[in-house]
Amino acid sequence: MDVIISIAIVMGSLGMILGISLAIAARIFYIETDPRQDQIENLLPGVNCGACGFTGCDRYAEAITKSKDKIEINLCTPGGEETTEAIGGIMGVKAEKREKRIAVLMCSAKNVKDKFSYSGPGNCRSAFLTQGGQKNCKYGCLGFGDCAEVCPTEAIYMDENNMPHVIEERCIACGKCAEICPKNLYQILPVSNYVHVRCKNLDKGVS
Repeated sequence: MDVIISIAIVMGSLGMILGISLAIAARIFYIETDPRQDQIENLLPGVNCGACGFTGCDRYAEAITKSKDKIEINLCTPGGEETTEAIGGIMGVKAEKREKRIAVLMCSAKNVKDKFSYSGPGNCRSAFLTQGGQKNCKYGCLGFGDCAEVCPTEAIYMDENNMPHVIEERCIACGKCAEICPKNLYQILPVSNYVHVRCKNLDKGVS
């Protein structure tokens, strides 16, 4: 019985010492956060799409309040003008309007025939590693829909010809489709730039 009591006393003492040590460490290493950071983070949509150039909404909010360099407050495409104006109110700065941008696919091919039968993994990157892909057009879309899978807002869908299409109203210009496309067929452009040559063919014409 005495042994059990002794063990209990020792364990209790160790627990108390550990608790006091943690409390002291928390006070010593405490980093005061700017309350505006939490306010801004709560305003952001939480999509963590990376369209602002940061890894997540929390990092963007932190950069706005802490960075020595002036970070633009209008970089959140999903949040739109309303979020930008709200952030401007918190930071005490005027919110400049930013033109909406969207992803544009630089390929308009339809019913492109295959030059060989591809039986590998069903994604564009794997197909591209096999002689640049199975399509006769070496510059065109491979049609496996990697871009549609990574789109955080489901702004890309595949049609009956396995060609991707961008729904402009849903697109937040995060650039994930451009990053994953092995043929670099996507460009992030302002909506006012409505004239596009939707082809990446680099071959010269017959002279």
